[in-house]
Amino acid sequence: MTGPDVLHPPLVHVGGRNYRVQGTAASTFSHLPERGEHAAGRPAAPRHYDDDDEEDFNAASSGGAEPSIDESLITQDQSGQFQARLSCDPEVYPMLIGKEGAKKKRLEAETGATLIIPRKTAAGPQGGGGGGDVTIRGPSKAVVASGYLRTELAMAEAVAGRLLDYNYFLSLPLATPATVRQFEAFRKGVLGDPKVCPPGCGLEPSVFMAPQQLHLTLVMLKLYSDQKRHAAQQALDRLRPRVGALLAGQPLKVHLQGLEYMNDDPSAMHVLYLKVADMGPGGRLEALCDMVVEEFGRAGLLLPQDDRKVKLHATIINTRYRKRGAEQQQGGGGGGSSSQQQRPQQGGRPSDRQPFDGRALLEQHGRLDLGIHTLQAVHLSQRGAYGEDGYYRCVRQLPLQPLQAEAEAGAGAGADE
Repeated sequence: MTGPDVLHPPLVHVGGRNYRVQGTAASTFSHLPERGEHAAGRPAAPRHYDDDDEEDFNAASSGGAEPSIDESLITQDQSGQFQARLSCDPEVYPMLIGKEGAKKKRLEAETGATLIIPRKTAAGPQGGGGGGDVTIRGPSKAVVASGYLRTELAMAEAVAGRLLDYNYFLSLPLATPATVRQFEAFRKGVLGDPKVCPPGCGLEPSVFMAPQQLHLTLVMLKLYSDQKRHAAQQALDRLRPRVGALLAGQPLKVHLQGLEYMNDDPSAMHVLYLKVADMGPGGRLEALCDMVVEEFGRAGLLLPQDDRKVKLHATIINTRYRKRGAEQQQGGGGGGSSSQQQRPQQGGRPSDRQPFDGRALLEQHGRLDLGIHTLQAVHLSQRGAYGEDGYYRCVRQLPLQPLQAEAEAGAGAGADE
């Protein structure tokens, strides 16, 4: 196993600063070969959090200045104690506490602050909030600032690791009424044709993407605090003028035609997708993708392995969805639900996922054409949560229709739900 690169370690963006992850922490960024919406969702081996989980975060070169926080975040109560609140979703609490409280005790011993972590309560979809702020208390502003920053770094290290799944993603919805009808006809035709779907071939309704959730994924996100979710919404808002200039008053259209599969063996497929062709001039779709990823990377919202070139495709079959639970019957793709709640239904390691024989499907439907689609908006979508139309819950959107974009630009609005 290759050791960590001590000269070029991964970086974590926290509080406007970049921090190097050294020692064994680098390994937490080495995710499975299949990432994002096609990840196998391998259940993490049972483990506890203890002192050995502590990873050393060292400040990247910044002129030697001692890092601090905005003092406006620190208040003083009637007893004279200072405190600050740090937004944190319940899924992160166990990683801040550690086995028998070891991690929490270590953070307190190193900083002199007291951490008050709420009890984890039943919440909705992963990363959707429902918890409470972590409170950092201490006898001085300096102690609270140290505890705040150290806790924020511990949160970043936990979120970057394997035990927390992606809970949001940026998507381009494709589920127009016409596309949904065409895809439903395709799915019905495949499942109803004994030559394409004979007994034992591995094809069944549950492995198909739900028609109302057809989409293109730009990038997967881990947003486990109100601050991160707000920063993601702001990042989309900042893109409005540049996207408007890129579109130059012309709609952005794609052609969804032709099936491709991801692995090498067509008799043992796991992911089947539709190819995407930009129908406009000047490579505007690729430029849009680059622009979005660059902005989110600049905002510190991407993990190192996700800050890369976008390869657009529309997933239509994925064995990760096989026999998913009732909550997942609405669909899969970028919208898989929380790792802790849904991984058992998603099938474990890649070798445990039952593939399907797609040779006859490719022969009969390889030129599947869902037509030309006009992209309406980039959505900040929440995994495992759905709107009334069956599509993933939209937290914010970046309009791509020129008239819509112009109308909303003045209001500075988003699509908060």
